[in-house]
Amino acid sequence: MANQHGSDVHHSISGQLAVIMYRRLTVMKYIGELLWILSEAGWILLIPQVCIPASFLAFVFIFAAAALDCLTGRMEVWIPSALQALWLFWNFVWMLDEVFWDEPDQQTPWALTPMLGKDEKLYKAVQEYCKIGFFLAPVLWMAAILLRLAQSGHEARSKSSVQELICHAGYIAMWSSTDGFWACGYFWPATVTSVVTLIMIAASTVDDCSRMTDHMDRTDVVWMLWTLSNYTWILLELSFKDWLPCRYLATMICLQSLALLAVSWPQFRLREEEEDVNGEPGSAQWPDELAASLRKADSLLHVG
Repeated sequence: MANQHGSDVHHSISGQLAVIMYRRLTVMKYIGELLWILSEAGWILLIPQVCIPASFLAFVFIFAAAALDCLTGRMEVWIPSALQALWLFWNFVWMLDEVFWDEPDQQTPWALTPMLGKDEKLYKAVQEYCKIGFFLAPVLWMAAILLRLAQSGHEARSKSSVQELICHAGYIAMWSSTDGFWACGYFWPATVTSVVTLIMIAASTVDDCSRMTDHMDRTDVVWMLWTLSNYTWILLELSFKDWLPCRYLATMICLQSLALLAVSWPQFRLREEEEDVNGEPGSAQWPDELAASLRKADSLLHVG
């Protein structure tokens, strides 16, 4: 009896810890993405006092969430998070490079950049490293898919894992590729990968709808708006030579995606829980107490 009681206590404590960890993981992802979009809005407007701290904090939250995702042991869960953290890191470096040493073709009315004075040579040197970093994400994505295919054999669960890797990490890899082509100054390749990114976001939505929900939600629209903002930004720099109306348009679309995400916490939370717990292939690798405790906590909330 004592052993049974001790086991129950252990399960109860581990279940509570699992719930706490999982809730914090979801909150970290949510805050990280909010800060990331905010940092991009500040970057488009070339306001370093906004984009630098927001981007740094976004990286901290996204990296921490990726580290926790690695604890699941599920490649289809931690690979997208790891690629997102990698992409954000090089995004942050590129942003610092631009606001520190690059001068826009058409200066903004507030003229806050370059913060450390124009240095085209240093700017281009740092940008070369960013290009490598951006293209590393799609390479790692394809390597992960090939590795999973090699491990899969004929298991249905493994095939589903490959599908998730393609759908849920694909748009991150393609978006990182877009930034790579953008940094290289290649407009048409960046355009193609932007379109592919939108297609991959749609594929991710369709995959989610087939497995979890029967409709897309606002979090899907957030990423689509964010992609459109990013492409408008590409047009601004590569085609319109920093024309201010185009800069304002890109910012407006970016802020729309930020506002939509800010009011979409319930949808974001539900999507994360359904992806990682409710009936996903490989969900058994999470502690059993996690799923049970989540269900218990939710039932208590409904009762309350």
